[in-house]
Amino acid sequence: MNRYQSYLRGYYSPSFFKMGISVIEPLDNPENLPELPKSTFFHEYIHFLQDISTTYGLINTCIVVTKMKFANHYILNSIGNKFKVPITFTADPITEINSKLQEVYLGYPSPSINHLIIADVRKEATSVFLPAPFNKFITTVKIYHADSLGGTASFSFGSLHIMETMCHIAQQVYSPGITHADVPYKTAQLVAQYIYDIISSVPLNVFALCEASMMHSYPADCFFEMLIQMKVEHFVPETELEIYDFVFRNIHENGSGRTLLQIFETQIDLTINELSSYFTTGNFSIEKQWITHLLNEAMKIRLENPAFILSLLKQTELYSDELKRIMLLLGTPLMQNLDGECWFQKPLALRHLEISPDRLAAILEIHDLWMSGKKGCELKRFCTRSLIGSTTDERCDNAPWTRCNNNEPLCSFAQFWKTWKLIGKEPQFY
Repeated sequence: MNRYQSYLRGYYSPSFFKMGISVIEPLDNPENLPELPKSTFFHEYIHFLQDISTTYGLINTCIVVTKMKFANHYILNSIGNKFKVPITFTADPITEINSKLQEVYLGYPSPSINHLIIADVRKEATSVFLPAPFNKFITTVKIYHADSLGGTASFSFGSLHIMETMCHIAQQVYSPGITHADVPYKTAQLVAQYIYDIISSVPLNVFALCEASMMHSYPADCFFEMLIQMKVEHFVPETELEIYDFVFRNIHENGSGRTLLQIFETQIDLTINELSSYFTTGNFSIEKQWITHLLNEAMKIRLENPAFILSLLKQTELYSDELKRIMLLLGTPLMQNLDGECWFQKPLALRHLEISPDRLAAILEIHDLWMSGKKGCELKRFCTRSLIGSTTDERCDNAPWTRCNNNEPLCSFAQFWKTWKLIGKEPQFY
């Protein structure tokens, strides 16, 4: 099998600014990649933009940081030096509710379905109860569909499907032959077709509704409600930009009347503060500066052009001058290939700084240890080329948390373990 035809062509890790592309070629200049992996890079870079330039992406990041803070507190207050993983949140009701909300909003777990035949789409209450002042069960957008046995099955429509639909449509613009399963990669298109096919008949209309909905805290609910309202009003957009206007005109924060873009501005500041809380010592001042610049720059781009991701699909080629401009302003996440080698492009304005791009990726490794019991650290290859010299050994594969126990150069994983006062703490797997 050609290495570019693997099922997992790439990935992006939300809230941790890391992407992987399934190639053995270097990723220092994605423009030079062969057509399919270059298209995959475009797909994953759009996920990066969704992460840092939408209200949903920012809120999701804040929830992740809150979970990490709780986990750190739980470990520090555990009796003895051992703590159980995966860590649960039953001891903290707010973190537990936020974690459940995160899954509802995402549409998790989601099946992979090659051919989706929708029988119904409707809102239903979930088992997640929001306490006062809300005092209600959160709802989900449920998709009912034909299953392989001739019966009916269902799953929750969420931001996962909206984000992947955006990326599928984007890839199809420049690589029409690209194929994906209907779920999750075409789900939003099929929901639009079921509810109001005037919108679904133009793929970029669906893309626009997806991007606008990502500016809401609950994108799937926004997407569903706006389709219903468009149908009721017999709304027929002449351009994709009218989709954004429709959503921004009809959605405001309850009570305050603030617009989606005003809420987004506030969320940028909240997210900068939350991400900065990872970096509790002066050793990480440059990384705090990078995150602050990155999110503020993403805010400027979004406010100047609320449809800026759509604008990338209006160019004559995938690796367009517009994409290059965005990449100069924002840089890239940490990019990893199949060999575990990593590359990173700084924002142009920060080219003079020695940013350590593996910081958030190292926190991702700690996150996966705490939340799912994963032992090894995937940054091992990155660390073999560290500026301080190779810091790797067998502990990277089975106990990276022990790397801060000795007087030796610390990798980023070990630096955070030490900074967060976890030296001597050891996970128990069960």
